[in-house]
Amino acid sequence: MSAPKYEKNEGHFHDKKQNQNGVIIMTVERAVFCFAGVMVLLSVALTQFVHPGFMWFTVFVGANLFQFSFSGFCPAAMVFKKLGLKAEKETGAVSVT
Repeated sequence: MSAPKYEKNEGHFHDKKQNQNGVIIMTVERAVFCFAGVMVLLSVALTQFVHPGFMWFTVFVGANLFQFSFSGFCPAAMVFKKLGLKAEKETGAVSVT
């Protein structure tokens, strides 16, 4: 197996995981980051347009991300696994540019 290839995009390196047909695979890891981003944006919008109390939703999302960095426990990842998503190491996908 060859080393992963990376694409340089505006100073950042992006690892693209694709299957044999060239389709980028949605993994648990990607889904968790996507979900966290959507929840932060939603909570900020709710805080701005509905009620300032929704700021606690943003705090909850941030606290969850913080605790995950130390414990490795992520409730969202467990839900995504039950929905059928696989971890990157389980996909057998290759990194390409």
